[in-house]
This record gives sequence, structure tokens and C-alpha cells, in this order.
Amino acid sequence: MNEIRTCVERFSRIIDLKVHFSDGEQDNHTIERLRVNSDWIPDDIPLEIQQRVSTFTAEVSHLLRPRTGKSNITVYQASVLDSIRKNGNVIIAQADKNLGPVALDTKSYIRMALDEHLLDTDTYVQVSEEDARQAICDLHKDIIVWTRKYSFTNVLSLDHRQYIQHHVRKNFKDPLGYLYLLVKLHKTPMSTRPVVSDCGSLPFPLGEWLNQTLLPYVIEQPSYIKDSFTLKRELNDLALPPNASLVTFDATSMYTNINIHDCIDRIEKYLREISAVPRDRDVDAIISAMKLVMLNNRFRFGDLIFHQIRGIAMGMSPAPTIANLYVAIYELSKVLPLIDDYLYFYRRFIDDGLCIWLHDADPIQDAKNWKEFQSIINDSGLQWTFVKPSKQVVFLDMTIEIENGKIVTSLYAKPLALYQYIPPSSCHPPGVLTGLVLGQVLRIFQLSSRDQDINNELRLFYKRLIDRGYNREGLLPLFARGIDNAKSYMALSQVQREARKEAKVGKTDEHVCFHIPFHPQNPPSKRIQRLWRETILSPIGEKIFTDLRNANGFPVPVKRLIVAYSRNPNIANLTSYRILSKRTGLKASSFIGTHS
Repeated sequence: MNEIRTCVERFSRIIDLKVHFSDGEQDNHTIERLRVNSDWIPDDIPLEIQQRVSTFTAEVSHLLRPRTGKSNITVYQASVLDSIRKNGNVIIAQADKNLGPVALDTKSYIRMALDEHLLDTDTYVQVSEEDARQAICDLHKDIIVWTRKYSFTNVLSLDHRQYIQHHVRKNFKDPLGYLYLLVKLHKTPMSTRPVVSDCGSLPFPLGEWLNQTLLPYVIEQPSYIKDSFTLKRELNDLALPPNASLVTFDATSMYTNINIHDCIDRIEKYLREISAVPRDRDVDAIISAMKLVMLNNRFRFGDLIFHQIRGIAMGMSPAPTIANLYVAIYELSKVLPLIDDYLYFYRRFIDDGLCIWLHDADPIQDAKNWKEFQSIINDSGLQWTFVKPSKQVVFLDMTIEIENGKIVTSLYAKPLALYQYIPPSSCHPPGVLTGLVLGQVLRIFQLSSRDQDINNELRLFYKRLIDRGYNREGLLPLFARGIDNAKSYMALSQVQREARKEAKVGKTDEHVCFHIPFHPQNPPSKRIQRLWRETILSPIGEKIFTDLRNANGFPVPVKRLIVAYSRNPNIANLTSYRILSKRTGLKASSFIGTHS
């Protein structure tokens, strides 16, 4: 009941704020993401509005009263899950590339983390609790000094400064990140990828600010692509000469192989000398923040503490942005000038590159160009592996081909992909299936060039959902709706698509969210929507809500309720442990100095 009371109080405060800050103008500004949430509640809400909101919250609280639900797993399944959680000799890790859960014995998990990563003394240094605590105290002081030093410049807004200071104080209690492994099942032999979960670490808030500050510089780079959809749109417009082929390349362990000092120097030079877009940024503040974040990645693995001295950790907030910009700056002067020489097109998604290669008529010169290109890319400060020029490549989630001088694409998935769509027995709102089908059908249409590929992918998607336990009667109407929606969307221009998206989202001040946990035995969202209309939006015989006015005489803009469900813990949440120290049994320190 306390959970529902919290949800109701949150809703009441949100709608009170919407009413209080209404000023009669259309408001669609973006709320600053890096800010400390206030708990202030306005006290000037007109009585009629208060009464309507109170009626709604009282009735919805009755609707959402606690209920004893029937479990969607059997007693035996529950006992197995419980035994896995209590078994200190088993770790449930996650596979890389979203290939599902992986059960490992704890000894192997610890051994892989140490042997493959943490015992590499060029990258990691083990530190004691005392040394780590002293370093954290120094870092805490340095970050606070940084916020004060730049608080009177344009680089730090008041929201940013308060956000960083608030979270630095909050995170000081548990200031280190936590390392966990993703298992690369798709690699032979199997290996692992280290990830540092730093969302509660001391440098995290400064890293968040740094990510937000540097991201605009990344987006403006000529080689930047946001996702497969933007790449597909760019490829659609190309008309290729007969000597064109496709090339892909990817960086070897990009994050851990970045030289920290070279990275900072390169980005500083770019910001001071090369960047053509003036921004209200203080380069000194950005570079100082980079040093504080990149040179202070300390984390726990079980009962051990390590300091990363080379590269940046995958999992840290600014890692993709910094790595992306580091390579993009090099590309500006060394790679992009090759366009119209032996490159026709060049794009990169973080550590995966795609280009269209122009073969020289002379095979000897063509081979020389290919060798030169690889050398230039490898001089970026990282090492890359290359796939030789061909008419067909796999890039991101697409198979890309050259066919009659045009680019054609189709969907690609790794052979080990499990297609673990949410089963019908899962405790999720009914709208999840609708969103899944409509979203995936639209993706199929967007990324597939040929009708036969679209039809094939639709059949496979339908079959996979049937295999997960869904029935034909429920799926067919959703597929029909999804196909109609996709065809309508594909007929629009990009400008029309953006306008449609904006219209669908609506103005931020015109809707209010009611956040509640989903329970399958609670009334459906349409019942809550009806209650909203009956008690707040348009009660019988009373003015509609948008005709009411706040204390300053301005009309209330709110006209739409969004029921925002949160999900319950899933099996991965219940069985996976990213913080090894919370597990009983083997200690990571017992493996130091031993051999597998």
C-alpha cells in the first residue's frame, strides 16, 4: 500500500507543478537532465483543481488496492531459482551481444576476470583499501574544487553544479565502481569483456556532465552515424560506380587500448584550434574534467580493488563519446581526405567502420592503396582488423550488398541469437506485445530493401513469437496493424516523419504521467483513463480541465494522462550478480598468485 501511496503523491505533485507553472504559452522546452530533483510542492493551487485531483487519487488508490496474485512460475521453478541465487559456487552472467544468460562456476568466472584482464599490469594496478580511500578523498576534494572554480563561467550551469556536488556527496559512501564480465559466446575460443558499472561511483556525475558536453562535438563529425536507420537513409541515396566494393573494419579492444594522455591531448588540440562550431564551453574545464574522470577509474572486483591506468572502462558514462571523438578527430585530417581518391563513402559507429572502396584499374596500385589504407587507420592510436573489399558485408544489424550500382540491405542477426522475446506468461502490461510487434515490423520495413526479404523476416518473426507461446488469434491483427503502419510510415518523407513524431509526442505541458507498478490483477489502464476523464478532465456538468485557471489567471494546459507502468524484477534481476562481493563463497583475493 505504501508503494501505491508514493505513486499517488508523485502524481499529485506533478500535476500541481504543471498547473503552477502554466503561463499561457506553449511550452515544449527540454528539461535539464543533469539536475537535482526538487521535492518542492506549490501551495497556490485553486481549490477546484485540488478537489478534482483529490477525487481521482482517492478513487484510483481504491482501484489499486493490494491484491494477492497468482505466481506465473511453478513451485518447482521458484525453488530452482532460489537455489541458484543461494549457490555461491555458480555465477549467472550475461552474454555479450544480448545472447542470453550464461551459468559459470564462480572459480572460472574469477579466473577469467583475473587472467584475461585484471592481471595485465599495463592496464590495471591492484591497490589496497587504504590507498584507494586516500585516492578517493583526494578525488572528492578535486571535484568540489573543480565545480567551484568553474561555477562563475558559462561552462557550468547552476543545475549542473548542484547535480555534480549533490551526487559526489551521495556517492562518497560507496565511491568505487564494480567490475563484471560479459561472456563472448560468439567468439572461439570463448572469452570475456570487462565492464565497469560506475553509476554510483565518485567520478560518475562529472562523467555524466562530460558526456553531455562532448556529445555535440561527436555528432557534428562527418564520419558519425547515430544508428542503422540513419546509415540506411544515407546509403539509399548513393549511386555507385562499377569499381565500388564494401569494406568493414573494427577496433581491437577499443576502450582499454586508448592511450589516456594522447586522447586528452588530441581532444584538447581539437577544441582549441580546429573545432569550427563556437560553443559556450570553457576548454580548460572540459580538459580538467577529462583528467579527473579518465585518470581515476577505480573499482572493486570481489574483495579486490584495481586502478585502471590505460584506456577508459567500458561502462563509464563518457567512454563511448570520448572514444568516438578521439578517433573522429584523427579521421578529419588523415582518413576523410581519401574520399574521391580510393574511398567513395566512409562512416563509423564507435569501434565499427564501414566504407565504400574504389578499386584502381591497376591491381598493383589497388593492392598498394589497400595496404596504405590499413596503415593509415592503424596509425589512429588503435589497432583495427579489416575485412577485404567485397560486394557484400555485415555491418551492425544489416547485411549490406551492392546490386546494380545501388546499395541493398537486409536484416542480420548472429547465428547464436536466441530471440528471447517476452513470453505471454511474463508479468508485463498487455501493451508490451503491441509495442514489440509494431516496432519490429517497422524495423523490418526500414532496414530491408527487397520485398522478398521483408516477407521472409515477417514470417520468421511471426514463427518466433508462436514458438514463445503466443497464439495466432492474438498475433495476426497486430501484424496487420503493424504492416499498415509501416507502409504508411515508409511513404512519408523524412520531414513528414519528424513532424509526425513530434505531433505524437505532443507538447510536454499538455500531458501528465501516472507512474505505477504493473500488477496483472489490477484494473487495466483504460479503467484508469476513464477515471481521469470522469474526475479531472471533464466531470459531468463541470468545466473541462483546460478551461480552469491557476492562481495567476492562466489556463491549465494539461489534457492527456499517460499511465506509465514499471515492471517487476525479472529472472535476470533475481539471479545475476554484478557485485561479486555480495556472493558468498570464494574470494577473488584467494586466486592472486595461483594458477588455473
